Amino acid sequence: MRIFRVGVLVRLPYDGRDSIRSTAREDCVSERPGRSPRLRTGDGIGIVSPSWFGGEAFVPRALRGVRTLEAFGFRVKIAEHAFNNRGHVSDTAEHRAADLNVMFADPEVQAILCTIGGTHGIDVLPHLDLDLIRRNPKPFVGYSDCSTLNLALHATTGLRTINGPYLLSDWAEYPEMPPISRDWMLRLLMSPDPPGAVPYPAEWTREFLDWTTGDDLTRRRTHQANDGWQVLRGGRACGPLIGGCVECLELLKGSRFWPNLDGAILFLETAGDLHSPYATDELMASLELAGVFDRIAGLLFAKPSGLVDRDWAVLDELLRQRLSRYAFPVVTNMDFGHHSPMIAMPLGVLAELSTDPVRIEILESPVHG
Repeated sequence: MRIFRVGVLVRLPYDGRDSIRSTAREDCVSERPGRSPRLRTGDGIGIVSPSWFGGEAFVPRALRGVRTLEAFGFRVKIAEHAFNNRGHVSDTAEHRAADLNVMFADPEVQAILCTIGGTHGIDVLPHLDLDLIRRNPKPFVGYSDCSTLNLALHATTGLRTINGPYLLSDWAEYPEMPPISRDWMLRLLMSPDPPGAVPYPAEWTREFLDWTTGDDLTRRRTHQANDGWQVLRGGRACGPLIGGCVECLELLKGSRFWPNLDGAILFLETAGDLHSPYATDELMASLELAGVFDRIAGLLFAKPSGLVDRDWAVLDELLRQRLSRYAFPVVTNMDFGHHSPMIAMPLGVLAELSTDPVRIEILESPVHG
């Protein structure tokens, strides 16, 4: 299941080389279509489960997330099939897609939030009403397996989707949603102004408390200090942010839902299914064969999920070797993956990456109005 587990940080040295693909900010093309109307206090947020849901055992945590949204002043509407469970998925592909179509069509819903990831979100894509979605742009938020939808909706409709925390992750965290992910997420949803620099959490957690037993509501998870975003190659780049779960990007290859990566700053996270730095590197080899690294302007990689502690450094070294013949800047150990706090990353917005010091500045909002 593409849910939440991580390892321990190991730092590698910065090699100091600059990217020849660096792009001045003024050379970036701005204000392309695809922004949604901004969210306002009192607006409605629709809850969907395009992949999986844990059934009745997950409902108490889901309702905690709902209460968090309501405390921020939003109205919450839960899709008809969102809290169902058919084993490996929440419901049939047709029902999961119907929930999405209904939420995009509903004038009382101004944003859409996924409950959790899982697998088989890809089955929903043939049943989506893309013309309907194009006519009714709304912020759509999810990550991990829901990266499939983030990427596909952006590729086919231009919608600036958001790789951000689920209802069941940071929104439902005990004793409260982490302030750094809360404030950044609300800025992306509610402000038409450029969001600015992607925030850096001073601490993070990889501890997992069982959601089915109530252990997650007994204490705050154990956190540790954040040791810094790791520069594997220095440089500067400017381009649209595109990315999500690397396993999901692989699933879309060769389809009409594959995103345009020309000049993009690609951000990738792992879902924890692979359990090996070498398996992750094999997926990177697949992206290389597809010509991805010949087209992008920069690469960001989140803290890996599903790896034991010693394999973090192994993965960084494999990435260093894999990418050695390319010139774009590379930063790893970032905080938009399967851990908490989860820092949201919008797709399709212009961003500037620099590495001395490390800074990712988002130059456009995903919303307007």
